[in-house]
Amino acid sequence: MNQAAVQIILAVHGNLGQALKESCYYFTGDSEHVKVCSLNEGEEIHEWERKLLSWVDSCPQTLILTDMLKASTTVHASQALRGRPDVELVTGVNLAMMVKAVQMVSVWDVHRLARSIQETGKEDILYLRDKLGDAVEPE
Repeated sequence: MNQAAVQIILAVHGNLGQALKESCYYFTGDSEHVKVCSLNEGEEIHEWERKLLSWVDSCPQTLILTDMLKASTTVHASQALRGRPDVELVTGVNLAMMVKAVQMVSVWDVHRLARSIQETGKEDILYLRDKLGDAVEPE
C-alpha cells in the first residue's frame, strides 16, 4: 500500500500528454493524479526542466512518463532521479500504461507502479499478423 499518493507527470512533446490524459480519463473516469508537462516548439528546455523539477519536489512519490528514450524530454527529466529515491521514470508511454497507472496509483507505491506499467506497455505492443496469422490475410 502507498503511504502517500503518487503523482504521475507526463513529460512529453507537444499535445501528446494532454491527449493521453484525456483518453485515459475516457477509460478510467479519473485523472486527478496526472499532470502534463509539455515541451512545445520554441520553448526553452531549461525552463521546462525547472517546471518539471518543481512539480517533482511538490510530492513525495512521483512517476514520470516520457514519450521517447533518446528525446530531450527523457534526458532532462532524468535529472529528477538524482537524490530522489521515490521518483521513477518510464519512457515509451502509451495509453495502456496510462490506464494501468491511473487505476493503480492509489494502491501501489511508485516503484511497483513503474515496474508494472513497463510490463503493461510491453504487453500492449504487438505486430498483429504475428498473433493472428492467416486470420488477417486478404481473401
